[in-house]
Amino acid sequence: MKNRILFSVFALVAVTLFAQGKQKDFVLQSGQPVVIACSGSEAPVVHTSLDLLSRDLQTVLSATAHVDTNTGNIIVGTIGQSKLIEQAGIDISALKNKKQAFLLTVSEDGKLVVAGSDSHGTAYGILEISRLLGVSPWEWWADVTPEKKETFRLSGKFRELQSPSVEYRGIFINDEDWGLMPWSNKTYEPSDVKGEIGPRTNERIFELLLRLRVFDEATSYIFYVTKSSCAKFSRLLACHARVYPSFLSDEGQSGSSEKVWHLYGSFPLRTDGVQCCRRMENTWKRSIRLRE
Repeated sequence: MKNRILFSVFALVAVTLFAQGKQKDFVLQSGQPVVIACSGSEAPVVHTSLDLLSRDLQTVLSATAHVDTNTGNIIVGTIGQSKLIEQAGIDISALKNKKQAFLLTVSEDGKLVVAGSDSHGTAYGILEISRLLGVSPWEWWADVTPEKKETFRLSGKFRELQSPSVEYRGIFINDEDWGLMPWSNKTYEPSDVKGEIGPRTNERIFELLLRLRVFDEATSYIFYVTKSSCAKFSRLLACHARVYPSFLSDEGQSGSSEKVWHLYGSFPLRTDGVQCCRRMENTWKRSIRLRE
């Protein structure tokens, strides 16, 4: 009898210790609210990514998400800037001296922590959650509708560290005059301004680039050199997605030489484009394009 009692005590102690040592999984349930902890001082691109994640959570789990500055199921922050990450109790040493890197890991109390080495890294880490949920970066442009889920679970041992092997990654939207521009101008957001790619279209482009982890874009001249409210709003949206305008062979001063040629009759050294984009992060090239 004594042996049985002693065995039962040992078994109870063993089960208790096992339960205490086992790390909790991160779990989201369909229809259950999701609270995301993130400081209001994080860069705009981080909050833009949170907006996209909130939309994805609603699509996949029918779950509403809101941001709290102190606590949440998901903890988001940039190292060196966020006390939330410092207080999360995770090892972030792997992010040291990396650019655009992120760490996703589950804390001991079952919370998902997103730590970025910089604002780009934090944003990419947030949208990695969307990828894990099954949301394609092309969900809007290619009508890739994600599947609904009842439960989303990550093991308590989950740990994902990513950083780019190529620092500057970009796209060039070629011949937009024949495709993107008329579709935007006449269909998606009709405008009386000829040749205008509007801010709603640019917002969708920037969203795609953010999801694809691409931040260098060369596209319509209206985005760079004009002072219209459309162009100003597009530039603001680019800042929120932290997209860098990239200027190609004929766009040396942040403007398109073809359009400027028609406007001014020549292409002297000008600063209009530089002035328009002076508050943005840009990439410039020194080159020349020959005209026939």
